[in-house]
Amino acid sequence: MKQAAKNAVEGRSPTGPRETAEVLYVTWLPEAKQLRVHFQTTITDGAYSYGRGVELREDGDRLPSSRPPRDQGGVRYGTMFGVELGMAYEVSKTGAVERTAPRPIRSFKKELPPPA
Repeated sequence: MKQAAKNAVEGRSPTGPRETAEVLYVTWLPEAKQLRVHFQTTITDGAYSYGRGVELREDGDRLPSSRPPRDQGGVRYGTMFGVELGMAYEVSKTGAVERTAPRPIRSFKKELPPPA
C-alpha cells in the first residue's frame, strides 16, 4: 500500500478512510470435476475531497446544492488507490485440495470525478 500511495498521490498524504472489500467466487469445473474457489481482497485508500455539487433552478441557472451532504461531508471525489490480492484453490469431489494458485498483487489508481 505504501508503494501504491507513493505512485498515486505523489507526495500528498492519503486522507482515508482505508477500506477493505472481500469477494469469494465459486465455480464448478465439470471437465475436471473440481470446485474452484477464488478469494479476492481489495484494499483502498485515497486523497479525497468532498463536495455537494450544484442543482439547476427552474430558470436554468446553477446554484450550489442545498441537498443534505452524504455522510455529512458531501460526495467523495479525488484520487483513489489500492491493491488487489487473492488466492485460488481447486478442490476435488472428496474435499482434497488439488491445487493452489496465489493471485499476483495488483496495484491501481482511479480518479473519482467531483459531483456535478
